[in-house]
Amino acid sequence: MPEDSFREARQTEGTLKCPFQGEEIPMLLRHADVRAAAKDWQTFSSDAPFRVPIPSEEELRTMRQLPIETNPPEHTEYRQIIEPFFKRSKTPEVISKVQTLINELLEKALTANGSLEIVHQFALPIQSRALTYLLDVPESEADTYIEWGVHVFHDENGNGSKLEDYLAFSLKRAEKNPGKDFFSALNKATFQNRILTHEEKMGFANLTFAGGRDTIIH
Repeated sequence: MPEDSFREARQTEGTLKCPFQGEEIPMLLRHADVRAAAKDWQTFSSDAPFRVPIPSEEELRTMRQLPIETNPPEHTEYRQIIEPFFKRSKTPEVISKVQTLINELLEKALTANGSLEIVHQFALPIQSRALTYLLDVPESEADTYIEWGVHVFHDENGNGSKLEDYLAFSLKRAEKNPGKDFFSALNKATFQNRILTHEEKMGFANLTFAGGRDTIIH
């Protein structure tokens, strides 16, 4: 059985301060404490642009990610704006498309002597094409996502300008030709009886592309 490196700290203090990139990051080691902290947003606030992820992302993006970098009740209202698109993953149409996509990629692997490079030939295409199903944009958009590779948030200059340029372009395109897609929905959405600002729309879109890509691919 593997050794529990955190046992002593968990049984005594319940927390452990860990040095990371010049800061001390406190870790909550008890399940009950983690659950309590998740509910106590007044103490453990998410209203901190660029600081919810570890490490912080000031150098990777120029906007607050929505809704994750907000607290209730704003978080709830922000979340309701985009929730319908993420519920699409439970619809028979999207489930069928994803199953067909996976079967096609496996068939390609079998015809190639049963060999494939799992990240670029399997995980990346699945994530990229499935995202187009959720966002209700043309599947051809996935070709762009795949061209980005696995480092869409880190271009040659170490920033996320490639992604931000695409998101800004997609929002502008949806203004000229609105439809039922994710970007058109952001352009039409309101928050507290006003239309969303450009920065808010970019914040939603940035998190949408960040939220699943690294997790699925890696």
